[in-house]
Amino acid sequence: MFSHASQYPTTGLGYRPAYRSICHRCARENRFQERAIQKNGGQAVGPALRFFGVDHPDVDLLYREELAGWERDGVVQTKPAFSGLPEGDIKFVQHRLWQERDQVARLFRGGAQVYVCGDGKHMAPAVRDTFIRIYRDAVGASDIDAQAWADKIEHEHGRHVADVFA
Repeated sequence: MFSHASQYPTTGLGYRPAYRSICHRCARENRFQERAIQKNGGQAVGPALRFFGVDHPDVDLLYREELAGWERDGVVQTKPAFSGLPEGDIKFVQHRLWQERDQVARLFRGGAQVYVCGDGKHMAPAVRDTFIRIYRDAVGASDIDAQAWADKIEHEHGRHVADVFA
């Protein structure tokens, strides 16, 4: 059972590993019917946010039906960014994270686990910088303290997991 909040920022090729993680999450909770029983029975099940970036929703949005079903069932909330069809200022994952910063900050305060999958050259550093900005603004931390917080969660076992490539 997932009792901690989770966040899954991913792009491009990182989409598949995060998808598998969500599948594993569902399997561990005996699929959607069992999860509904758990939730209705008062068991705590942590929220999950799935931030992801692809080029275009009509071409690159893999597993659309599964993600929609999981969202309906309360397993995960999806937060996409489409670089080929931006929504206002939201073109990449870090932009969507920033837009949802209040929700992200609440999850961090609750001990959220973070799984970052995909491009290690551009996306992962931009996501890290955005997490630092969110933390800094949410708690009024200095830049140095916010950097130290990011370093800390990256070194806590299971709190921050990265599967990135250059």
